[in-house]
Amino acid sequence: MKLINEFNASLPSMSPASDDDSTSSASSFTADSSSVDDGSDVHTSATVQPHTGYKKVLVTGGAGFIGSHVAEYLLARGDDVVIVDELNDYYDVHIKQSNLDLLRAAYPDEKRLKIYGGDICDEDLMLDVFERE
Repeated sequence: MKLINEFNASLPSMSPASDDDSTSSASSFTADSSSVDDGSDVHTSATVQPHTGYKKVLVTGGAGFIGSHVAEYLLARGDDVVIVDELNDYYDVHIKQSNLDLLRAAYPDEKRLKIYGGDICDEDLMLDVFERE
């Protein structure tokens, strides 16, 4: 139990950006590690570093509304994208295929955008995708 408590104590906590503003929105919160009692009075905030360098990103469900928009954003910022989607009939498969067609039209380079049809629970498929990509 001690190990878990020490781990949790080292994690940053969420605290309002301003203590005197009780109507703070969620966007005004910052990661704050000052609540960790390590003997120092230093206040530090964890920040997310900006995107730098090349990335290849796996987007599961990339034919759907959210997934296709995420893929489009990633491609636009310079990342390569690998989509795995089984194109199930949770909603109209024609819409999902249209989403993929629009992505392919905007990014025709097969090196930038790869699309695999299949279920992410298919271990053989996913092993193949990871080996290829």
